Amino acid sequence: MLKFRNASCSYHLFFDKMKTGFLVGVGRRHTSGSASVVTVLTHAQFEHDAGPIGARSLRTAARRELDPVAFRRWEESEFGPRGARRAYRVLTYFRQEDGSIGYKVFRHPTSCTEFVEAHGLMNAAGHPGFWDWYARHAKTAGLPVESVVSMRIADTDKMRLNLSAPAMDCPCCARKKTQ
Repeated sequence: MLKFRNASCSYHLFFDKMKTGFLVGVGRRHTSGSASVVTVLTHAQFEHDAGPIGARSLRTAARRELDPVAFRRWEESEFGPRGARRAYRVLTYFRQEDGSIGYKVFRHPTSCTEFVEAHGLMNAAGHPGFWDWYARHAKTAGLPVESVVSMRIADTDKMRLNLSAPAMDCPCCARKKTQ
């Protein structure tokens, strides 16, 4: 869902892989609890009224429709050879003292894009330095790690973080050390 809202409508971004373009569905929730689609706007129509759509929203919508190879191709054509800036986040769910589940979001884990391309985002815990990075953030946030019940990682959509990913080398980090 796009953050642009008005009192009665919500806006949902979709990627049309047949036309390789975006559409925005405008929905309205009724007092009865049901919802309906009011209209569908083109990317340009929406941006004319509401301003530019952020890269994260574009990437998320495209990622949901394209396979990884097609997504990388789309990303390069949309954002250039360096692609969009990726904003990895680790979401930690933990049991609070009252028994409810709380969560903390830690941004920018140590996982380099090269590492993620080679091993997959779900294996980011295998990146050298990941657990040291996580321990620092958990300590700063006052997170009782013994109460952690689940962890997810996200660039666009959340996925389960493989906590038992074996420690792996990172070619990007190795190059940085020798420079």
